[in-house]
Amino acid sequence: MNPIKLLPIEVARQDSRFNLIDLLSKSLENNSIKLHDGDIICISSKFVALSEGRYVKLSEVEVSSSANEISEQYNIDSRLSELIIQESDRIFHGFDGFVLTFKDGILVPNAGIDTSNIMPGYAILYPVNSLLSAKTIKNEIKKLFNIDIGVIICLLYTSPRPRD
Repeated sequence: MNPIKLLPIEVARQDSRFNLIDLLSKSLENNSIKLHDGDIICISSKFVALSEGRYVKLSEVEVSSSANEISEQYNIDSRLSELIIQESDRIFHGFDGFVLTFKDGILVPNAGIDTSNIMPGYAILYPVNSLLSAKTIKNEIKKLFNIDIGVIICLLYTSPRPRD
């Protein structure tokens, strides 16, 4: 049995929508990594969402009274609270800086929305359909390299900045 090897793939930072398959292909080449049948690629949900154009300028978010209530209760920016309401399938509860939500069949803080490592004043939403995104990536890699791989879209979550 072969041991599991983890190989990080360095990619250039992205600040707007981009072609994930092209970037992945170039990055594999630049990092001298060759994929094989049975390999598994793990990609952060934030990176997938950014490639899909799933980011929002916070100053353009209209805040509802419900968002203001969540903002006060859990010490979250009211614009982020509004996005959480819009993106969640269900909101359960929360604590300082977080709202526990149900999104795309998983329990996730703040509906998977993240404000870290993106242009200031923006938030990255969760992919529209992470299962479909993973299947699309898998199929595109198969066409490009003629290999069968697995794709995992990971939720790597960073605490949001509390309100100012």
